[in-house]
Amino acid sequence: MKKLLLSLCLMATFGSFLLNAEEKMSPSTQNFLRSYESTSTISQRAKLKSTYAINQNNGEMAVSAFLHLVDENNLDGLEENQVIINAQYGTILSTSIPADNLISVSQLPSVKYIEIGRPVHQRMNNVRSEQFSNVNKIHEGTGLTQAYTGKDVIVGIIDGGFQYNHINFYDTEGKNLRIKRIWNQNQSGTPPTGYYYGTEYTNAEEIITAKQDYAASHATHVTGIAAGAYKGNEYYGIAPDADLVFVSYNVSDNSSSNTSITDGIKYIYDYAESVGKPCVINMSLGYHIGPHDGTSTFDRICDELQGEGRLLVGASGNEAEYNIHATKTLKKGDTNMKSLVEFVSNWYLYGSMTSTVDIWGDAEKQLSARVFVYDILNKKEVYSSESFSTTASASKKISNPTGADGNIYISTATNPYNKKGNITIDLNLSSFDNRNYYIGFEISGPE
Repeated sequence: MKKLLLSLCLMATFGSFLLNAEEKMSPSTQNFLRSYESTSTISQRAKLKSTYAINQNNGEMAVSAFLHLVDENNLDGLEENQVIINAQYGTILSTSIPADNLISVSQLPSVKYIEIGRPVHQRMNNVRSEQFSNVNKIHEGTGLTQAYTGKDVIVGIIDGGFQYNHINFYDTEGKNLRIKRIWNQNQSGTPPTGYYYGTEYTNAEEIITAKQDYAASHATHVTGIAAGAYKGNEYYGIAPDADLVFVSYNVSDNSSSNTSITDGIKYIYDYAESVGKPCVINMSLGYHIGPHDGTSTFDRICDELQGEGRLLVGASGNEAEYNIHATKTLKKGDTNMKSLVEFVSNWYLYGSMTSTVDIWGDAEKQLSARVFVYDILNKKEVYSSESFSTTASASKKISNPTGADGNIYISTATNPYNKKGNITIDLNLSSFDNRNYYIGFEISGPE
């Protein structure tokens, strides 16, 4: 199903108790809470994994989330609410929070903001190409001060679908495994020091015995391009002499998320620092939620973790054929924008009736949004929600609008860091009559 991202931006009235909680929750977190409250069975809640970063914490449902603190040294109330801290980046924590404790955590004086993680998906199209990369000349040192083959460099890969014992991950003679560390974030076992989840392999024997993370090949393909050493064919990797560190991210499960990725970045950089080598990390992954201006929590953490001898590489331009982004400048006399959501069966890993619309506006600018259902045959709206404004944080569930069976969740907030209004609409439908109707939304600005 398509995810529609807008560079644009709700309000509903709730009891004072919940409103206070929502003021500290991102729209995605609010939508998860509404979804969680609307489901009761294990199977129903398991379906939420298609949209939100959900995991198990001591047998109970928990969410992966960025937790923003008022003071980086004040963790009061987190342990009592069973919040598990994986990593700290100044005033930002990568955490696992029991779903039942989200509201109580949001009301802690030490907590400034809660931002639930979103699943991240694999992105990679183009392999090694002489036309664009001139890899052979780089390996030979043609026109350079020396040849470059990745020697004495750590190449980290955050991905899913690793065959750990693949011939590409040995040295050029096929004798010595170049993988130095693996953190499989989705395999129960002994996690790396300082983390609560996954299992770590620290030597060749453990890695070879483990064989793979799960039956897929995306990560093996990606790593072969970046650092494969097998010269049995002409398409061996860019850095065949580099040491390797893998973070296995389970894209098929969706319990992993952008919060898991920041943990993985830190894990790889920490290892590289421990052995005194520069490091480059590749992530052929992506997702569409966020302001796309460098101010998201994920972007800020990535910036903080980089430095001398540290580089990050991400996939880019993998979905040009999909209409997933729209933008409009609202101005006097033209203060609104309408758009429709198109459901595409089995698009990537989403259910055919699942979608997210993430709307951002300019800093300090008020926006509002409403959801509607449009009758294709009669060319008119047959349902409209109330309008929600970014002047306040709020959330609402819309159940079974015309032509649909399921729920739509709409939430608003103003991001505390970039001061931009944000409206998130999550569609979680079991069926929809898309032969006769479209679901749409209208964004409005001030006159």
